[in-house]
Amino acid sequence: MNQLTSLALTSVVAITALSGCAEQHEVTEQHQITGSLSYLSRIALAPNSVAEITVRDTSVAKGAIVAQQQIDLDKQQLPIPFNVLLDTRNLNSSTYSLSAVIKEQGQVSWSSAPIGVSAEPGLTELGNLQLQQVTDYQSLSVMQCGGQRIQVKFADDQAHLQLNDQALTLDLVKSASGARFQLANDSSTEFWSKADWALLTVNGKTYPECVSDPAALLQSREWQVTNLNGEDVSVPAGAAADAEASIHFGDDGRLYGRAFCNSFTGSYQLQGDKLSVPSDLAGTMMMCTEAQMQHERIMLDVLSHAQRIEWNANGGLVIFAEDGRTLTAHQAIR
Repeated sequence: MNQLTSLALTSVVAITALSGCAEQHEVTEQHQITGSLSYLSRIALAPNSVAEITVRDTSVAKGAIVAQQQIDLDKQQLPIPFNVLLDTRNLNSSTYSLSAVIKEQGQVSWSSAPIGVSAEPGLTELGNLQLQQVTDYQSLSVMQCGGQRIQVKFADDQAHLQLNDQALTLDLVKSASGARFQLANDSSTEFWSKADWALLTVNGKTYPECVSDPAALLQSREWQVTNLNGEDVSVPAGAAADAEASIHFGDDGRLYGRAFCNSFTGSYQLQGDKLSVPSDLAGTMMMCTEAQMQHERIMLDVLSHAQRIEWNANGGLVIFAEDGRTLTAHQAIR
């Protein structure tokens, strides 16, 4: 009887040990991504709003979703914590990005820029992600004030200006003509819009007349690709020195450049900040290193699904694809 009891206990211990190993193995096959969401606004969210945190495989067309978390925001306080788990056993690519949005009545009202994340087992702590308000992009203007480039968005009787790394929110004030906006309690900073041109004064400094012409900002210059989906890209080790990526927007509607390995050509259309590029881009068929080819696939896929453009605080051109993936380029210096 004692022998049978001993055998039974041994079996239980063995099964428990095997179960523990299996659980430990399962845990080590996961990648945990934690962080929080917040936004700088006193605007209350609509009832039944939700936050969506999404991880996409950016190496395939339209960025296939590999993990997603939805959070009911009715009783949530800022910052909003999130915790996304990836099952790394089913992930074969090396390029993934995480992005977050807040949806009100089914429409995206706040969003984050995509951030590159790893698919290796382990833990990534992203910290706090600052969401930006999504407005009607038809009301967004890119303007050139002499040598100063600015972005302007209009919403709720306010003008939101991006001037280098400075963000300004100006309130609508009475004006005999046009739409005049001033910083609260500071008339030395104002933006006076007069249809297709404007006057800008910041801290008493008046800039040359501002004009809206996104096409002129794109054309007649070479744009060097520096970032894909939040990850800096450079010439891969072992690649030829001319393996960088560049884009040219011709004033005849022609698009051409180099995508880390092969040259490409096609066409584009630009209306305001809305950019569209047909998917039938033509190109050479050379083979390069694996890293170059992977960067090339992502770059051309983002281009062929381009939806809109904007300029960041450093003067970089940011191209947004339909699914939120991004391509960032800066004016090349030769």
